[in-house]
Amino acid sequence: MKEENNTKNFADSTQAEIDELIRSKYPIIKNYFTKQDIMPADREDLMQDTVSLVYKYIRTVKDADKADAWIREVAKNSYLKFLKNEYKRKTAFDGSRTIEELIISEDEYGAVCDLIEKMESNERLTGLVKMLGEPNMTVFMLHYIDQYKLVEIAKLTDMNLNTVKSIHARGLKKLRALLELEKGK
Repeated sequence: MKEENNTKNFADSTQAEIDELIRSKYPIIKNYFTKQDIMPADREDLMQDTVSLVYKYIRTVKDADKADAWIREVAKNSYLKFLKNEYKRKTAFDGSRTIEELIISEDEYGAVCDLIEKMESNERLTGLVKMLGEPNMTVFMLHYIDQYKLVEIAKLTDMNLNTVKSIHARGLKKLRALLELEKGK
């Protein structure tokens, strides 16, 4: 690392020096995310994302003495971005309930969602969704298989958001009725 005005920086560091620096600073990242209450898979993803960001921008750090604080700040920002995205993904209009919970009761929500999540491996359920016809099938496939939010589906299909929500709600009711008919057979 090059000395400028008695302050070390990383701008002129070799790739090997940067690699070694990141290896030596990885415990800071790991320690930060270990303290957070998140799923292990999400924790691993966040640590990898943070390492990538540190690797990409470490040369912009002007003072090597502040590298640890800068790395913790990058980790914190990654975590805050993750929380913000999770909140957006999980909440709807009132900020406390998901769209599905607003449409159907919590008992029905759990049962229908459990079945829909198995859709890829369950041909019978896929057949039932296909019986719903268009546009229900498109909304269900985009939402439950491709994991798009209803807002994103509205943009992708050039439909009004309220229309997509209505299609989704009516589709859930139709699917529930079809499932009950199948149980009755």
